[in-house]
Amino acid sequence: MLPAPPDILPCPPLRRCLAALWPRRRLLQLYDSMPSPGSGLAILQVLQRWYAEDCADKAELRPPGLAAAESLRLEVVTQGVPRQGDGSACGVFSCAFAELLARGVLPPFEFSQVRRVRLTGSLVVHLRIADGPPRASPCTPAQADIETIRQGMAAEMFGPHS
Repeated sequence: MLPAPPDILPCPPLRRCLAALWPRRRLLQLYDSMPSPGSGLAILQVLQRWYAEDCADKAELRPPGLAAAESLRLEVVTQGVPRQGDGSACGVFSCAFAELLARGVLPPFEFSQVRRVRLTGSLVVHLRIADGPPRASPCTPAQADIETIRQGMAAEMFGPHS
């Protein structure tokens, strides 16, 4: 059985990488498609401090069994994480990491820079759907059609992980 999806934390502003917080596993991970030496751990330490402050602020709401920030293991994930081939695809890669983690897929992630155009197209579809109800037009697909398109694009890009 796959673990519950993590809390997904985008990590701007320097570049787009993605952190995954697994409180029950006591784990904070960083996924970066263009890592630089030492920066991953520094980003995780900042996020760990944020988590500590957030936990202290909401101590009475925290369910039993969740990790305290000080007990989190910090891990920069490098094995099985695709690397981008340019300096502008980091946001697309981060969104792909988030999509896969939310679907319960753990590394190795099976995509590459070659699929960037398809990944970008999928993001456009997702953003248009998230933008609210489509405006009426003769070309507006029904919600069922949109879901079929979304699933088809995800299967084409990432394989049959569900």
